[in-house]
Amino acid sequence: MDPVIWIVIAVIALIIVIALIALAARNNNRKKLTEASELRRDARQREKRLDHQEAAAREQEHRAGAAEQEARAKSAEADMLRAEADQRRGALDEQKSAVRRMERTAEKLDPRHRADDDARLDDRSRDRGAGPGYDQGRHRVRTDGADDPLDSGAGAASSGPGAGPDGRRAPGPLDDAPGRIDPDASRH
Repeated sequence: MDPVIWIVIAVIALIIVIALIALAARNNNRKKLTEASELRRDARQREKRLDHQEAAAREQEHRAGAAEQEARAKSAEADMLRAEADQRRGALDEQKSAVRRMERTAEKLDPRHRADDDARLDDRSRDRGAGPGYDQGRHRVRTDGADDPLDSGAGAASSGPGAGPDGRRAPGPLDDAPGRIDPDASRH
């Protein structure tokens, strides 16, 4: 065969090989472009999800901050209310104490109350054989700090029924009892 034909066949073969290489390269590029576009699409979708999650996280942080502020405000309000309640309780305790003092003073000054007490003392003295200020042979002790109307102590020294001309109470059947403490002794 002629060498020209061989050259033409070689050139055609070379063109086919180059075309196949170019086609393979182009297919490879298309494949890479497709993969790249899929990766970009996935990246955008993930980015959107992350943006939503970040927005949710920011919102949750905002709610947490608001809850902390509300808790601080509630705590401050609770402290203020507690202090106010303590202050009111103290004022009420003082007022109750003043009312009790007023009641004790009124009991000391009320002649009807004193007459009722003296009548009860006389009845008890006859029934038990005990005198004023004694309960079944034992001295009465008040724990509330009030003068006991049945006691022969300082509360009985005010004027009223049973009191003598000098404002002291009249002597009772146990005034001469051994170990008796005279409540009027400090007044002599």
